Amino acid sequence: NEEKKKEFEINHFIVRHPLVYYEVYKGEELAYTKGDFRDLVASWKVGNDAFFDLWLCDENRREYQSVKWVPLKGDGGSEYFNSYKGFAIDEVEGDEIDEEVVEEFMKLLLHLTDGDEDAKNYLVKYWAHLFQKPEIMPKTAILFKGVQGAGKDLMMDIIEGILGKDLMFRDDSMVNVVGQFNVGLKNKLIVQLNEVSGAGGHFNKEALKGIITTEEFQINEKREKLIKSQNYIRLILATNNINAISIPYDDRRYLVFKTGGRKEWSFYDRLHEIKDKVALKSIYNYLFRFKLGDFMPDNPKDRVKTVAYKQLQDLNRNPFYEFLRIFIGDCHLNDDIIWVEKNKRHYVRYRDVESQYTDWLYSMDYDLGNPKTPTSNPKRNKAVLLECGAIEKTANLNGKGSTRYYTLDIPNLIIKLDKEHGFSKPEEITI
Repeated sequence: NEEKKKEFEINHFIVRHPLVYYEVYKGEELAYTKGDFRDLVASWKVGNDAFFDLWLCDENRREYQSVKWVPLKGDGGSEYFNSYKGFAIDEVEGDEIDEEVVEEFMKLLLHLTDGDEDAKNYLVKYWAHLFQKPEIMPKTAILFKGVQGAGKDLMMDIIEGILGKDLMFRDDSMVNVVGQFNVGLKNKLIVQLNEVSGAGGHFNKEALKGIITTEEFQINEKREKLIKSQNYIRLILATNNINAISIPYDDRRYLVFKTGGRKEWSFYDRLHEIKDKVALKSIYNYLFRFKLGDFMPDNPKDRVKTVAYKQLQDLNRNPFYEFLRIFIGDCHLNDDIIWVEKNKRHYVRYRDVESQYTDWLYSMDYDLGNPKTPTSNPKRNKAVLLECGAIEKTANLNGKGSTRYYTLDIPNLIIKLDKEHGFSKPEEITI
């Protein structure tokens, strides 16, 4: 009976890998074993015969190779059943856009980037990219640094109102995304982590990097089998910590926006009104129709490196690089160091480097006020020097016997440090 089959297959189908029977009930896909599924549909009859047995033998029954969650409308034909449900707010062609609502939202974005127009424009394109191309991994994460109450959660409330709660995971703890049970990552477009601490951000830096860059990861739920899940997540972090995450100098994944302070209540009152469905649809329609051009969140020409971003980079940089740039820049002026120049290379004693570095750490009051005495790490420093092109030698250069030296090509080393680590010798001024 084709009519009965058509009716039955609206909410029932079979998946081959793994072999599971499904019923769609109130918008959710419920999985059953063969025996349980047979009991579930026992009331479906064709005369005196069980409809299930006839349907199971039909070579044209509704079946898929697998079930996937892909943020695109429609399924993959016979290849996979797409369990993605779409946004809570959808664009309707011809819907008018309330310009005042959009303007208020733009003011909020500008405030959350502390008045930086370039940063605000990136944020507009970032959200537009989410709504227009949710199936494309951004491969970037955004960190908002600022006081509580500036409006970060308000912005995310508006985004959540458009997407729907099912597509976002919001928490003050990292444990549900980087811990043993990472259920917070399952079928999500946004993961928002608030109150990111320096300890948590640095300890979990590799796990956070995985969320940003890994195209597929395993979801581990309690008492459930491990399942593979495609990654479409945009990671949003918020903190008022001075050094919440580790950003190396060659980073290509993070954007850091310093927020403005708390504004007057009237500013937020107007924004709270945006949470109704009509206002949300105006913001969604505006961003859905926004002309992105060739914008990609991780494209170096599109990314914005703010002052806050560069400050975090400086905090996470190995201080030996900074010392080395100053140290070699003053190689002809420093009376405390015995530099020997020979064949266009400079030689400096190994013990002088270590001694001067320890003194420099003291003078710079490094480690942000940590009461522990800053110490040099000779093995790490040696590795840095060798990576920078130094050659370790034992030589008798001053007539006082053989000594361990580093031989350095100063001009090339300066170029390397300036290019790869962003150093240049400070301009000297007279006050």
